[in-house]
Amino acid sequence: MLSGTVNLGSSQEPNLEALVDAAPDLIIGQDELMKGSRETIEKIAPLYTVPVFGELSWRDQLVKLGEELGRSQEAAAFLGEYDAKLAAIKEKVQQTVGEGTVMVLRVMPKELRLYGLDRSYGSLLYQDLGLKPVAGLEKLAEGPEAISRELLPSYDADHILLEVASSDDAQQLYRELNESAIWNGMKAVKAGNIHMIEQQPWLDYSAMGMMKSLELAETLFEKGSAGGAGQ
Repeated sequence: MLSGTVNLGSSQEPNLEALVDAAPDLIIGQDELMKGSRETIEKIAPLYTVPVFGELSWRDQLVKLGEELGRSQEAAAFLGEYDAKLAAIKEKVQQTVGEGTVMVLRVMPKELRLYGLDRSYGSLLYQDLGLKPVAGLEKLAEGPEAISRELLPSYDADHILLEVASSDDAQQLYRELNESAIWNGMKAVKAGNIHMIEQQPWLDYSAMGMMKSLELAETLFEKGSAGGAGQ
């Protein structure tokens, strides 16, 4: 947790007592995740919600939030800092990955999930960093899509960003995957290009989440780096 902050719970289950004690002038939250608690929270302070999904990019969300808070200059400065870092990191990452294809795979408790070109992962990897998605990702709808182990070779990327959920079921599914001939026959596995990541900040489609993911991406694809080559 960031220094100087207070744990207020989650959008789905906010800690109302801590929220009251914090005495905020304004509360900011995600619209879809706060539906059940909106009425209660609005009794504590005015509530400004940010869409979880929709047409607004994270950049547009930041600009709108800056306008709402009267901090448009700070929002513009953040975007300038992001773009400056992006220019430097993009060049370094592309030198490492080259024309290699990339995909993101998450091991969940009961399924494998493949991610397409939009939002958090796709926005950074394919749009900002200009990496080449493995063929077929463009056909996926926005958001994740469950995929069977047998279909993984259809997305035989040169680099796989892999996140394994912490639950026992997910860990067991990963062990089974890791021992399978299908998985061990994939290009990324054979080349040692499995890059382990965590859910946060990679799945956080916000200004701070994108900045932290960008910073991690600088060394992610390097052999032997922290969170770089897997297995």
